Amino acid sequence: MIWFDAADLRLQAGRTWYARGLEYVDEVEELCWSSAEVTGTVRGTGVYHVRLWNNDGDLDGTCSCPWGLKGNFCKHCAAVGSAALAAAEKPQPEASAMFSPEAGPVDMAGIRAHLSATDQAELVALLVGLAENDPALRRRLSLRAGIGGFDSAELAALVETLRVRHCEDNADLARLCRNADDALRALEALAADHPGKVRPLYQRALKYLVDVDVDDAATVLDSTVARGVKGLVAVCRAAPEDPVELARWLLDLQLSASRFPGIAVTELAETLGEEGLAGYWQQLCDLTENDPAGDDDDDDEMNGPSRSRAIILLREKYLVDVTGDVDGLVALYAASLSNPDRYLRIGETLRAAGRIDDAIAWLRQGLSTRAWGHGRISDLLVELYAETGQHKEAAGVRWDNFASDPDEYNYRMLLRAAEPMDAVSYAEDRAMSHLRDRADRKVLRSADALVTILIAIGDIDEAWAAAHEYTCSDTCMFLLARNRAKTHPADAIPIFAREVDTAIGRKDWSGYSKATELLVALKDLHQRAGTDFATYLADIKAAHRRKTALMRSIADAQL
Repeated sequence: MIWFDAADLRLQAGRTWYARGLEYVDEVEELCWSSAEVTGTVRGTGVYHVRLWNNDGDLDGTCSCPWGLKGNFCKHCAAVGSAALAAAEKPQPEASAMFSPEAGPVDMAGIRAHLSATDQAELVALLVGLAENDPALRRRLSLRAGIGGFDSAELAALVETLRVRHCEDNADLARLCRNADDALRALEALAADHPGKVRPLYQRALKYLVDVDVDDAATVLDSTVARGVKGLVAVCRAAPEDPVELARWLLDLQLSASRFPGIAVTELAETLGEEGLAGYWQQLCDLTENDPAGDDDDDDEMNGPSRSRAIILLREKYLVDVTGDVDGLVALYAASLSNPDRYLRIGETLRAAGRIDDAIAWLRQGLSTRAWGHGRISDLLVELYAETGQHKEAAGVRWDNFASDPDEYNYRMLLRAAEPMDAVSYAEDRAMSHLRDRADRKVLRSADALVTILIAIGDIDEAWAAAHEYTCSDTCMFLLARNRAKTHPADAIPIFAREVDTAIGRKDWSGYSKATELLVALKDLHQRAGTDFATYLADIKAAHRRKTALMRSIADAQL
């Protein structure tokens, strides 16, 4: 079944080219069609190769004629499409029983195993026999072998088979890889005698290959791209391209590649030479002026980096891999310091270059000018202080972090920074004094930091005392109750009961499920404390008997 009709052909080609295409229907040869693809050749002023394909239900097509090679749906595409529609309407010969639908799918693994065990001479004879009766196969084998002279139209058509926007599954990917192998084999066979003619075909093939969107197994295509780059380098060596133009082509490819960057500049560095690399950098700088610098979070997991972000990444890769210009990298990162990661990158770059004092200065600037995102900057700064024996300064950074954000991580980092100076006890006392000063404000959650850190270090009794002396949030009290319940179940019961009421008050299935989970825990607490759970549970059921979802959840828990 062909997925398009005459109206689709007319829409794609336009009224004039569609009408012209109808005049060429009788010139269509080597016609093949399926629900996914139509191929054929058209004899006009030359022999043109056409491929139509199902692009997510839409009709798309390519042709090796000059108009088609510019991306247009030409009269030859209309002719092949019309011929396929006419042929599909004719009664087809009844398939033999061997190939009837009832016979099930073809066992390709079995065929592969059979061919692998077949003698080489027998395989050659089989292929030659098939090629004698199949013009399309004969042409494909001829191109792979590089015989029959240079036919630009046929080579272009072979390259056009790589123009695939998306591989839906492994079968699509395998088909693309086979087409790529055929195309690259043909180009490789003709490269020695026709390097100048083959070069633009290599470039077009690589453009198509890096622009394919694949859900998985991208490494398969990456190896194919590497093979194409190797071939391009070889033909450029034999028939040199203008290095600045080659740089422009590479940059355009990188910025449009589905799998950014497609081809790294280092892969073509030798071919570009000093002039080409200078041109590449200048073009990047010109683009930067026209595209404001993108932030580090300006990426899309599905579509890759934005254009402005991609330009920044390409400049970064050039400075790292081509020139090794540390000051250039620092200037690149410093051009936009809206994201604290930029300070981190500057610090890491200078550290790698052995410029520790400069790295420390930039990181300290980052801590003093940023109101958020201090964590990773602080971690790197403390590492650098420790490496250079500045332990007091490292402890100072950790104290500043703890004082402004007194959580468990910053508490433990403070104690670790104090170890080289044998000042752990001093740091503990100072930290606890700071936490109690905060808790003494007696406002909502003022004691949460003190209680959670005491829980983290295992001092549950002290945490219980602090929670009752100061003001804690319900969340903090429930965390404490879960830990207190291990040794004092009776203390935890009223806090668990309060959480039950809160969960039921949400009046949704999630809340009822949470309440049931808490009731199961309360049953255990009452049993361990020797108190009456049955009466408590009966009161809960009586108070909420109209909440059928809650009653069902409790019943399912066998309470």
